Amino acid sequence: MKRFFISLLKHQRIQVKQLNPARPEPVEGSVRAGSQAFFLKLILITTMVLFFPNALFSIPRLNLFNSYDRLLATKQTACSCWNVGIALEHAFKQHGFQADEDERGNSNCFRKHADVLQLFQNEQDAIAALKGDAYDNTISQLAQQFNINDDDGTHGLFIPTGCFKVDNLLLRAQYYLPYDIALGLYLPFVAMQLKNVVWRPSPRNTNTTFEGNLYTTDAFISEIERIAAINLHGWDRSGVGDLTALISWERYFPQSRQFLKNVFLNARVGFIFPTGKPSDENSFFAPALGNDANFGILGGFNLELQYSKNAHLGFDIELANLWGIHRSKRIKTDLTQTDLLLLHKAEVFEDPGFLQHFTLYAEAFHLFANFSLRAAYQYTKQEESRLYLDSNHFSVPIANSAEIQREWTTHNAVFTASYDFFSKAENSVKPHFALSCKYGFNGQRAIVFDTITALLSVDF
Repeated sequence: MKRFFISLLKHQRIQVKQLNPARPEPVEGSVRAGSQAFFLKLILITTMVLFFPNALFSIPRLNLFNSYDRLLATKQTACSCWNVGIALEHAFKQHGFQADEDERGNSNCFRKHADVLQLFQNEQDAIAALKGDAYDNTISQLAQQFNINDDDGTHGLFIPTGCFKVDNLLLRAQYYLPYDIALGLYLPFVAMQLKNVVWRPSPRNTNTTFEGNLYTTDAFISEIERIAAINLHGWDRSGVGDLTALISWERYFPQSRQFLKNVFLNARVGFIFPTGKPSDENSFFAPALGNDANFGILGGFNLELQYSKNAHLGFDIELANLWGIHRSKRIKTDLTQTDLLLLHKAEVFEDPGFLQHFTLYAEAFHLFANFSLRAAYQYTKQEESRLYLDSNHFSVPIANSAEIQREWTTHNAVFTASYDFFSKAENSVKPHFALSCKYGFNGQRAIVFDTITALLSVDF
């Protein structure tokens, strides 16, 4: 391996490469043996690390772009050593998609559309939130003010509403090596805000003793905040996300068929470093800015078929794993509890579910001069995660029955217009600009945003 990298560094840096066919036509020739060997090794390594059984993944239930998303990537051009890019994604509309399942667990195609704070349940049960712990702690002492055993669902129910705002700044830098290899670093800066949070009493609250004599709505929510040391109102979170380092390989394979003119392949593998803020257990509904303090592995593969010089069809798959992590986490301690009012903390090992990210796209490349149009569909799915408690004080099955532990998905349509501000690969500076609009039209247990993204990248 050491000799391999030394040979890369000694290799002549500027070379004639097989190019993006529209920037300009690719150079004919056989595939180098070194590229073939590297490609096979990359597939082997990716397969091994992505299916290693203890590496699992956890991310916020959002449909934001990652810095390394293939829809934000540009293909390598000849006579270039670097590619740097910056993108800004702004969410202008939010959707909360609940699970829509029957009593047997079968899901409908389209989910229930709700306020983001009704992502898991329409109502939050403040009385049930007090259950499930020893009688002598402060939370249970508050529960003793009520006849908790006679809880019949007629008091202590609240409907939360709020507004979730997100801006996502994405930075990327790639250095091109010989043998069609590139090394890349990717770093997001995320700003999240939850505001205008209101806890409205449910119309099902009919117990006048509780509602009228014991607590007003604001007083009861404030008392829960005090005894559980949790913020049930708005918050602001911002900072860097997780740094990702990737090594990628890409190559064009010219075809001599009547319709199919070129095949583009890209394979990549790398590591995710936990540089982002973890989730805030003392503020409700406050996700991590990255992958929640986990170190991880990422792999992906892109296949693009190019018909003539302008019609491109592509498919991309991305798999990501993180090792589980020990943490102090608020968990479900009673079967009647709702997910936004989990008050009891426990030391747990969290084993998150496997994540899959798929992209299908069709592109009219350089349709007018250097102007291109692309339509894409993206689907993300994370399998259910598991909690393993460090003690027997709470029930493991109850802790894992929370909706937040279950599978979630997002469906997105992405439309992009882009322009290349150069005509020849020999240009010393090659700018590229793209404007994308993402429409989140479906999902399950996830917040789906409608966003607009502006991207500027430069090859030089």
